[in-house]
Amino acid sequence: MYIRTRTITALNESQLNMWLANFKINGCPSILKLGALRVTVGRLDKNKAIVLTMFEDKKKADEIIDSFKDIQKQNREFLKVEVHEGEVVVDMEAKNINNLQ
Repeated sequence: MYIRTRTITALNESQLNMWLANFKINGCPSILKLGALRVTVGRLDKNKAIVLTMFEDKKKADEIIDSFKDIQKQNREFLKVEVHEGEVVVDMEAKNINNLQ
């Protein structure tokens, strides 16, 4: 599995809230329909959020990102976006804790 994170920093809280609302309605469903396994968004501060997207592999992550080049360019006009990515080495959920040996 492969993960790509984006830290989104807006100029202010209102701008971030608008971006979050749009991403929830349009971005998330589009990314999942194109093949992402999971999208999780967390608020880090009043004007800052992190988006964690899980993929089957890097190839799928790169295929999906190509579909959003224009939107990403537009977003970078009014948002600061930092991207980090890499191989998933641990992916654990609480429901699986009893299965550890």
